[in-house]
Amino acid sequence: MKKSTLRLSISTNISTLTTTEAVLAPTTPMQLNFKKLSLLFTLLLFSLLSIAEVVDAELKQAVEQLKIQAEQGDAESQHLLGITYIKGFGVTKSSSEAVKWFRKSAENGNVNAQYNLGVAYYHGRGIKLDKKKAMKWYKKSAEQDYLPAQRSLAKAYILGEGVLKDPKEALKWYLKSAQQNDPSSQFKVGMLYMLVNDKKQAKYWIKKAYENDYSEAESVWNEFKMWNY
Repeated sequence: MKKSTLRLSISTNISTLTTTEAVLAPTTPMQLNFKKLSLLFTLLLFSLLSIAEVVDAELKQAVEQLKIQAEQGDAESQHLLGITYIKGFGVTKSSSEAVKWFRKSAENGNVNAQYNLGVAYYHGRGIKLDKKKAMKWYKKSAEQDYLPAQRSLAKAYILGEGVLKDPKEALKWYLKSAQQNDPSSQFKVGMLYMLVNDKKQAKYWIKKAYENDYSEAESVWNEFKMWNY
């Protein structure tokens, strides 16, 4: 609805309300207040609708600018355009269109896009599920020190998803994310060291996770102290 139409509609409502009040019996203060509140609410609603239209128009304009930059090969713009299609910001939601732009950005080396493309392959969102390809993109992202990718890759080596089970590789990638001060990774590193009976390293990393308020680490750390592990 255009602003001129909104103004005309508001003016019409005010004119109608004023005319009606002139031919009705005298109103009580409570009735008058109610009518004033109703009018105020109507004016507020029209204002909000007008603001929403302006915001929507500005958002669509921003997306168009983003598309231009993405089509020119800018990796960050390509990744952000993929996000807009996932969220439906200024465009119709489309997982397949998101994957298209994630791929372009990932191939241009964007670490976030590499991870998001891996997530798409892992869950089969907008593309055929393929956990081997998911691991390929997780690894590319993890090699650029992207923490979520390092954790996802480590977990895959624990579970054998898209890769062969390999506790040593899992430890390698959990260590990388643990060194970025990620408490869940610190805890998992500690538990993996316990499995190979490396008490010193196990205690070190469990303590780190505990000090970072990782809830699962508390009971394990308390046992360490109790038994002087």
